[in-house]
Amino acid sequence: DLISIDRFLSCLRDRMSGPEMVSADLEQLVGVIRQQAAEIMNLRQELVHFRAEINALHAEAAGLRAECGSLRSDLTALQADHDDLAAATVPPAEPVRQNPPVSHPKISLPDKWDGSGTKCDVFLTALNLVFEFQPSRYPSDRSRIALLTSLLTGQAAEWATAVLKADGDVAHSYPAFTSELRAVFQHPESEVEVDSRLYHLKQGSRSVSKYATEFRTLAVQTTWSNSALRTAFYEGLSTRLRDELAVRELPDTLEGMIQLALRVDQRMNHNTKTVFRSFTGATGYHRTPEPSTSYAVAASPSPPPIASEAHSTGVGEPTAKTTAELILEHVVRLHGFPQDIVSDRGPQFTAKFWQAFCRLVGTTSSLSSGFHPQTNGQTERANQQLERFLRCFASEHQRSWASYLVWAELSNNLHTSTATGLSPFEVCYGFQPPIFEHQEPEVEVPSAQQLVRRCRRLWNHARAAIQKTNRRYIVQHRRRHPPGRLFHVGDRVYLSTKNINLKTDSRKLTPRYIGPFKITHRLNPVTFRLQLPASLRVHPIFHQSQLKPVFFSPLSPQAPAPPPPRIVDGGPAYTVRRILDSRPRGRGTQYLVDWEGYGPEERSWVPGRFILDPALIQDYRRRVSSTPGP
Repeated sequence: DLISIDRFLSCLRDRMSGPEMVSADLEQLVGVIRQQAAEIMNLRQELVHFRAEINALHAEAAGLRAECGSLRSDLTALQADHDDLAAATVPPAEPVRQNPPVSHPKISLPDKWDGSGTKCDVFLTALNLVFEFQPSRYPSDRSRIALLTSLLTGQAAEWATAVLKADGDVAHSYPAFTSELRAVFQHPESEVEVDSRLYHLKQGSRSVSKYATEFRTLAVQTTWSNSALRTAFYEGLSTRLRDELAVRELPDTLEGMIQLALRVDQRMNHNTKTVFRSFTGATGYHRTPEPSTSYAVAASPSPPPIASEAHSTGVGEPTAKTTAELILEHVVRLHGFPQDIVSDRGPQFTAKFWQAFCRLVGTTSSLSSGFHPQTNGQTERANQQLERFLRCFASEHQRSWASYLVWAELSNNLHTSTATGLSPFEVCYGFQPPIFEHQEPEVEVPSAQQLVRRCRRLWNHARAAIQKTNRRYIVQHRRRHPPGRLFHVGDRVYLSTKNINLKTDSRKLTPRYIGPFKITHRLNPVTFRLQLPASLRVHPIFHQSQLKPVFFSPLSPQAPAPPPPRIVDGGPAYTVRRILDSRPRGRGTQYLVDWEGYGPEERSWVPGRFILDPALIQDYRRRVSSTPGP
């Protein structure tokens, strides 16, 4: 303060009042000090004033802070009330899901195309899929045209090069470029052509899957109804598959029909193929499963024929087309279209032309059983009678025997049957026509009378020869063919090996009968279906003359059952007795295996990779190498 300063200056003046300091200088120093002291006092007062204002501001801030706390409390309470009310009225919102970034699938480019064939649509459709799912890689029309051009070869590449060199509007627009490409190289079929292809489409030897694929492709291009497509698909199936579908309930839709045909075809292929299963650690082989059960349909057959009327004509080795023309000329024009034609398995009757001809005229073609001509006995008898007749006349008429066929035919058709007492002519037309009058009227032309007499003599000679032959046939047949044994479903029978190739070293030492086999179906009183192993590879339907019953007696015990299979790696394994033969198949070799405890009918071809015992193959090769050549 000022009092302290004045005291300080008085002390300073007393001490410096000596000669070392002048009085004027001292006063000047005191004045400066006083001035600085006044300034300090002013600053001190301002500082005090500022401190008071700061304290006031602190107090005001504390009040505002308290007010803000009160408002925050009120706001928190209001927010809590609002949340409770919202939770009671509105369900909680689901969190927003962020879709992951879309990744374009990798689609391979189509194969290169040279502009030939009908694959233009396939080629462009594959390219459009690439552009649709990979738009970032080919964003512009020029990039798409460049990719398309790089996949063209041959004439198509030459055309694209010429278009790009011209540098017109087509070279800068992908839709215009593809339109020009279609106009140049695509020649679409008309609706009539597609309908014709679909109508004539047949399965043939293909699988049902391949046939269905082509059928679906053509069906998309037509306007046929579902019923028409279903019928066309069924008619195009193979005869074997339609026979299997005949015992099932057919679906009402095309897709259902296709799926049913696929299942049946897979089942039939599975039954006809030999299934090989691997085995380890022992000499054996997994046998194939038993063939699937066959089905028979009860039907009302046509009445059996009561008489056979024969038509004879001279012809060489007929083809299927020639046979159809002969049927039209000699049978259809006289009797109409037959309901069924029974024939042997000659090439003209198994040809596709003959099958198509019978299907178009509404006639079924029935092929006789192999090695059993009795299936079509009436035709065989007619052929035998014609043969006897020709022998009678061929010796006397070496060059004109064909002209006498008409008399052989007439004699056969006028011959009275011992079973019915009627002739075929009388059965067909209701009367027996007169041949020659007992008393010849007088005529003015002697040559005509001589012709009639010669015809009567020839007819009587032919009739006597045929009657004599028929009587001899009846006696021989009854002596050599006694009534056969009546078999039933479930019986076990032996099968004759006369017409079966068992692949044995000596035909003379081959068993005359193999089996026994179980009868699964009785197709007619003399024809039966047997349950045969798949390795036998023969048709399972046989005439009763090829069968022999199995008898059991204490004096003749039943043959021992085959040894049971051993279980190797969870599957049955069968022991191999020896290897009989070998053959190359593809890149490997198959061996004909004789199974231990089984007959020759069970032998089957096995790939060499399934025979793990090397001693069997070595023994077979040693026996083959030691066998002298021819």
